[in-house]
Amino acid sequence: MENTQIQGEIPPTFFSLFQLQTVNLRGNKINGTLNIASNYSSQLKLIDLQNNSIDSYTFSTCSFGRLMHNPVCYEEGSEDYCGISQTNFGYSTPQDNCLKTQCSSDQIFSPTCKCAYPYTGDLFFRAPSFSDLTNTSIYESLQKSMLSSFSQNQVPVDSVSLSNPKKNSEYYLVLHLQVFPFGQDHFNRTGIATIGFALSNQTYKPPPNFGPFFF
Repeated sequence: MENTQIQGEIPPTFFSLFQLQTVNLRGNKINGTLNIASNYSSQLKLIDLQNNSIDSYTFSTCSFGRLMHNPVCYEEGSEDYCGISQTNFGYSTPQDNCLKTQCSSDQIFSPTCKCAYPYTGDLFFRAPSFSDLTNTSIYESLQKSMLSSFSQNQVPVDSVSLSNPKKNSEYYLVLHLQVFPFGQDHFNRTGIATIGFALSNQTYKPPPNFGPFFF
């Protein structure tokens, strides 16, 4: 519920709602004290309240609040919840067990050990429900989901590589994407257009825990 003119204080009991995982209320008029009591939901992974009017923050063990561009951060800008993060977690889709060959200067070695010219770009996930970015199974599920979607839409894709997960200055999860062609070393115009449309127009739907995205 970004930019919806919500105003006032958030009651502490709100954060203890059963199965609450993500709170995304950026760009509203929430003010006063943000109080996250110790009995917040055990499934809560993200509280994103950037660009509001919060002037103080009370919490116990909560470490996933994001309060950039609130009055509280003008005075306490060094706190973690006020900081700008560009943390890179060093993941890259593993390659099959094979001998790595020398590709031509502008080709890239795929996860299935082929030299090709992949379709590349960055995926931006605005509010993923998970916080542990070192969990490789998260990226594996996204990779399998994308391969399945391309296959169902008869796009000639051999493999998908995900790498360099990081949180940018807006706290979005950013993943570098490489999509490798099947049976050839490059996509034709139809393949490029189909992949671009699926990602840019979001006809592809990632696993629910990744939330909304753009490419």
